Amino acid sequence: MTDVGSTKDYYSVLRIPATASAEEIRQAYHALVCRYQSGACEKDIEEFQAAQEAYRVLSNRESRAAYDLARRAEPEGEPVRLRITQSRECVPLHQGEQMLYLLCDIGFDPRAISKSTRLNLALVIDCSASMKGQRLRQVQRAALEMVEALQAKDRLSIVTFNDRADVVVPSSLAGGARLRLHSAIVSLVARGGTEIYRGLLAGIDQLRQSSTAGETAHVILLTDGHTYGDETLALAAAERARVDGIGISALGIGEDWNDRFLDELTRRGGGTTHYVSLADRVCDVLRSEILDLSQTALRDVTLRVNVSDDVSVVAVYRAAPYLESLPAQESEVYRLGRLSYEDLHAVVIELIIRPDSLGDHQVATILVEGLGGGRSGWVRGCAEARVKVTQEVVPMKVPPRLINVLARLAAYRLQEQAWQALEAGDVEQATQHLRSAATRLFALGQPELGQVALREVDRIASSHLPSEGGRKRLRYGTRALALPQGDVTERVDVTERV
Repeated sequence: MTDVGSTKDYYSVLRIPATASAEEIRQAYHALVCRYQSGACEKDIEEFQAAQEAYRVLSNRESRAAYDLARRAEPEGEPVRLRITQSRECVPLHQGEQMLYLLCDIGFDPRAISKSTRLNLALVIDCSASMKGQRLRQVQRAALEMVEALQAKDRLSIVTFNDRADVVVPSSLAGGARLRLHSAIVSLVARGGTEIYRGLLAGIDQLRQSSTAGETAHVILLTDGHTYGDETLALAAAERARVDGIGISALGIGEDWNDRFLDELTRRGGGTTHYVSLADRVCDVLRSEILDLSQTALRDVTLRVNVSDDVSVVAVYRAAPYLESLPAQESEVYRLGRLSYEDLHAVVIELIIRPDSLGDHQVATILVEGLGGGRSGWVRGCAEARVKVTQEVVPMKVPPRLINVLARLAAYRLQEQAWQALEAGDVEQATQHLRSAATRLFALGQPELGQVALREVDRIASSHLPSEGGRKRLRYGTRALALPQGDVTERVDVTERV
């Protein structure tokens, strides 16, 4: 068998993540072969030989498995640090299917991951007629503040859209273009319809043309309305941008915008959607987004859950820095997008286990990997979850921190289930879920959100429709019930462990 010494990073040699499929490995290798065959220098020959060695190992299922196992045995070499907290350590043999929750904390070794030092941003601003007045003035104020906050070597482009798109300032170094950026921002005028795809594509193109290695390239979309008929095109553009290393975040202003669409757009773009209920909060939210982008540790992050034969994955949720359901892509791979140094990052994995023999058993292997800034390349971390199967029933002692997470997650899930039931026409089920969500919100010390849920119950019972404001307040309010960022002790334990 080929030597599979784990000191060599074969995935980085082929420029692929460790979650790559067999077909992706084959395509990456052949792309490199075509590239190296056109060169004749000594460096090309050495890189070609390294690619051949990597392909020999990774294209064979057995040698790849041995290689992955050897890498997992070297925690010191993993710049991404994972810690698993389980809802139980022991399970009884004769009780059939049983639930197991895993809380996976994600930390970084700052010595092994280069921090992105420069920003390359495209600010894509909705200038349709609905933005007239206070909304546009607040967006202008926020954009002006953003220009002043950028470092001299950061880049910024400004794109406006209504039923067409205009690049009002092409990508420029902030230090030499502040006057031009200021002038363009104060001259914005609102008119026409709303076609997000045109503006999004123009912003992405600005980043494609100007991005260099080591930068955080990101589109920030500001809109207050629904786009018309171009959602599919916009989602496809977000997918292509992510492959090119370009992220997308969005600020939805007011109530009349499509939260499902923007959530899917930013999920595919590796960013997040912010609900800005009042126009005068645009400055605060945009300032926070810029700060978060400047602290990027990893981008295009994925999580893979490999389970044993008697285990199945029910669902995966992001638990921090905000709550959301993570849909599976393929082979139990989930996209986490961009992770920052300063935020607390955690994921909850819900499993069903079917124990069939006594003893110590591996339940799941969790692999997280992403692209680091600078010269870090692809970096990854791995952790295992195990349970002991016993004859007797052992009382469960769920860790308090996991109980806290699951309580918050329950409130989020209930309101999501309410909207799903309402879309299916089941008003009774929707109101029942919202009442349960209200009860949990009151128990979590969130009386204002609890009252919003109860008001929506009354509204749905009478009209079969929620209010746009109430629905968004509940969706994004419960998303914010994630693990508190002040959980410093837990975070230090993860990031400083060796």
